[in-house]
Amino acid sequence: LNTTKKKGTIISLVSPFVAVVQMNDSGDQLQLDQDDLESVIPAVGKTVTILRGPYRGQLAVIRKVDLDSFSIRLTLLPDQPDAGLELDAVEYDHVSKTASFSSSSPS
Repeated sequence: LNTTKKKGTIISLVSPFVAVVQMNDSGDQLQLDQDDLESVIPAVGKTVTILRGPYRGQLAVIRKVDLDSFSIRLTLLPDQPDAGLELDAVEYDHVSKTASFSSSSPS
């Protein structure tokens, strides 16, 4: 199965290095090693979840992407514990696009 250039959402972790990913195009769920995944940095103004460090789990908005240093500037959202705090030089792999899930219940 070729997943090159395909997009998906991590829905669970099997181990610290393996995730279950739901593919956007087919809905298939695949178990993939971190070496098979590539982070996509959302655009300025988009919401991300902080994955590492003291602000782990908090939501922030991307304010600037620095392609030379592979980092971004963030502002924590108003409803977060450290609301409004500006974070500079956050590495790309320390954040993830915040997934929004729609729930559908069977009729």
